[in-house]
Amino acid sequence: MLTIDKISNSDLTSKKGFIAIFVLTGIQIVLYAISVLNRLSELQLFLGVAISISYLISTIYQVVFNLILSIYFMSYANWFRNVLLFPNILHLPPDPSVKE
Repeated sequence: MLTIDKISNSDLTSKKGFIAIFVLTGIQIVLYAISVLNRLSELQLFLGVAISISYLISTIYQVVFNLILSIYFMSYANWFRNVLLFPNILHLPPDPSVKE
């Protein structure tokens, strides 16, 4: 059965992922503040490239992280099918792999 404890304690990558996203967002804010304060064109170009790269890294990380989570929760597909879809109401045949 799917419980909150199982989700929050078993998968440590979710906590690392959220920490990494917060760190990347903080770096982006600091770099943007520096680029606003300093009007040097070379520094602005460098910081613009750095911000773009950090956005790219965070986007790739979010896609990979969501893929990992979707694969992780696919193991609960039978639970969703048998418990949430109410197979008796929808007249679905019971899943033979689930023992009652």
